[in-house]
Amino acid sequence: MSTIVWGLLGAVSGLVSGIVPDFGFGLPQDAGGLVIHTGGVTLFTPLAFALVLVIGLAPGGLAPVKGALVFLATVAGWVLAINVWLQIGNFLDSEGGGLRPELVRALAGGAAGLVGAALTFAGASRARPALRRAGSAARVILAGTVAGMLFQDWIIIEPLSAGAQTTLVGPGIEVSQFILLYVLWQAAVAAAIGHALNRRA
Repeated sequence: MSTIVWGLLGAVSGLVSGIVPDFGFGLPQDAGGLVIHTGGVTLFTPLAFALVLVIGLAPGGLAPVKGALVFLATVAGWVLAINVWLQIGNFLDSEGGGLRPELVRALAGGAAGLVGAALTFAGASRARPALRRAGSAARVILAGTVAGMLFQDWIIIEPLSAGAQTTLVGPGIEVSQFILLYVLWQAAVAAAIGHALNRRA
C-alpha cells in the first residue's frame, strides 16, 4: 500500500475520531491518576487509528496476536500521550516562568506526539519486521512530534460556548475541537509508517 494511501487512511481515521467525540466506554475520567476520558478526548480515537494500522499491515500477513499487540500499543500510546500533554502543559503553565502560551502548547504537544508515535511504532514494528530498518523509528517519531507541536489556537474549532468540548456542524453532527489535530497527527504518523514499510531494504 502506498505512502499516500496510508496517509489518507490516517486522515480519515482522524476525521471519524473528531466527529464521534463522546465514546468513552463508560470508563471513569480518572483511573489511577491517568486521565482516560475527558469530553472530546476519548478512547475511540486510538481504536479508529489502530484499525487503520491493522488494515495497512494486514496485506503482508498479520497474526491475531500481533494484531492485538498493534491495538494495545496504539491505545496505550494515546492514553499516555494525553497524560503527557496535560502534565507538561500544566507544569509549564504554572512553573514555566511566563512562557508564551503558543510555546507551552508546542512543547506539550510535541512531547505528547513523540510518546504516542513511539508506542504506536513499537506495536507496529513488532507486527512487521520490515519496519525495523535503521532510521524508520526516528522518522515515525519525528512525524508524530512535529504534528503534535502544531496544536495551536488556529487548529481549534470555535466552541458553542465557553468550556464546550464540541461544536455543531450540521443536524446531529458534532465535531471535536481537536479534529484537525487528529487528522494531522494520524495522517502524518500513518504516512511515515507506510513510507518505512515501502522503503527498499
